[in-house]
Amino acid sequence: MLGFEDGTLAADGGNSGTGSEGGPRPNAGDGAGGNPSSDGAVDGAVAADAPASGDAADAALDAAVDAGPKQAFETPLTFNGRLDANGVAGTGGVAAGDTRCQEAALATFPGRTFIAWLSTGSATAASRLAGGGPWYVGANLLGGLIELTTGTLMTPLDKAPNGAAIPTPLGVWTGTEGNGTANAARCTEWSSVNSADTAEVGTSGATGSSWTYTALRACNVAYHLPMLREVNARSEEQGATATSWA
Repeated sequence: MLGFEDGTLAADGGNSGTGSEGGPRPNAGDGAGGNPSSDGAVDGAVAADAPASGDAADAALDAAVDAGPKQAFETPLTFNGRLDANGVAGTGGVAAGDTRCQEAALATFPGRTFIAWLSTGSATAASRLAGGGPWYVGANLLGGLIELTTGTLMTPLDKAPNGAAIPTPLGVWTGTEGNGTANAARCTEWSSVNSADTAEVGTSGATGSSWTYTALRACNVAYHLPMLREVNARSEEQGATATSWA
């Protein structure tokens, strides 16, 4: 397995950033309304202004959510084993990791759902993902669930949501084996900042199994989180081509 020094990783500090979140990407689905006539009435385009219903409403929602492919990134900030935000003590748990990923994606991918690649005693990182992908890092194919769980990533997972590079080699919390199942070390179910507790970490930028399974590290040290987009629009399920950052 690939290794890295604690000192290098600890130098990240708690919640240190790599690049800033990018500006919002324009959303599809901003339609034009009807045109008022000279006497203030709306002309024949009025039907286009009427609220959509049924399948039409679903299609409009899909367009607003964005028909882009599922993306995968790393959080630009680093977090301790309780996954606290900005040094503020929280309750921890895998839900805190998902929240950190949502916060990281908000500026560049508003309205999209991202979850952390983290395992617990009741759910593996792989089982927490809906579907088998594939996922992209920007316009580059990362791979599907098979690639994630066999150490055969097709491109490094080393970018923040705004496209900024994550310095490598740095660590990412996973609590996950190379095959996507849970490792026994998970910072007491992501609730500990105790130096005596540990969790499995992967290596940012690695494409083999070490991307998720490299070494055990103390829970008082801060690392990034791998984050993957979930399906939250029917248009995604129907397929889409990759796009680069706006």
